[in-house]
Order: sequence, then C-alpha cells, then structure tokens
Amino acid sequence: MYKADKGSRNLKYSVIHLCSGTELVFKEVIRNKDWRLLFFNKKEATILNLQSGDFKGIGYETIIELLERECKIKIPDGDKEVLRKLRIKRNKIEHFRVKERASDIRKLIYEVFNVVVHFINNHIDLSNISPLSKKYIKSISSITMP
Repeated sequence: MYKADKGSRNLKYSVIHLCSGTELVFKEVIRNKDWRLLFFNKKEATILNLQSGDFKGIGYETIIELLERECKIKIPDGDKEVLRKLRIKRNKIEHFRVKERASDIRKLIYEVFNVVVHFINNHIDLSNISPLSKKYIKSISSITMP
C-alpha cells in the first residue's frame, strides 16, 4: 500500500497508469515498425493473437532495446533514467507500503510527461491518430510543474 500526504490515492494511480501509458506509446512505434516484435514468444506472433491480445508482450528493457535497434530511435540516457525511476516508483507503490512526499511524486510525473511529449512529438505521426488522441497530446503538452 502507498502512503503519502494529501492526494496519495490519486498520485498512486497516476504513477501506475503513467507507467503503463508510457510503455503503450513506445509499443505503438514498435508496432508500426513490425507488430510481431511486440510478442515475447515470436512463435505466438499471429494476427489473431495480436487482435485478441492473447499473448505475453515484451517488457520495458526489450521495448527500449527495440526502439533503439529496430526503430533507430536513440533514447537519451537522461530519459532512460527518468523512465527507470518511474518503473521503480511504480513497483514500490504497487507492491509495497512506502512513504513518499507528494511533491517528489509530482516532480517525477512532470519529468516523465516531458519525456513522453518529446517522444510523441518526434516519433509519432500525428496525422494518423484520432482527434481525441490529438486533444490528449495537446493537453499533456501544456502541463507545467506545480
């Protein structure tokens, strides 16, 4: 269980969902390169399994590796460090009782947003996404540190 000052429940789920959402953004770029790369077990890489979601997907380390090797996208070391901190924080919050200052969590969320917005702006073709997705991207691009 996560324990922090005021607003801890919202912050807890913000971190958990931000971590998942970040991976989905990265996976979208990989999917556009070759959807079969999303499968942990390449023998299970069928369109039916992809459409049903009935497969074990790749993990964070593989995602970063594939972005760099297959998609030719260099993830700066500083961005990798921010994403590593997010994953560590998510694991602690989800699986253990931890005490964190809300301001520290908010700062990390802000840093991750900056990484994700930069990634989207440089590696996602915005002409191929829905108007609703464009609206969300625009809204997260305007987030400022509290």
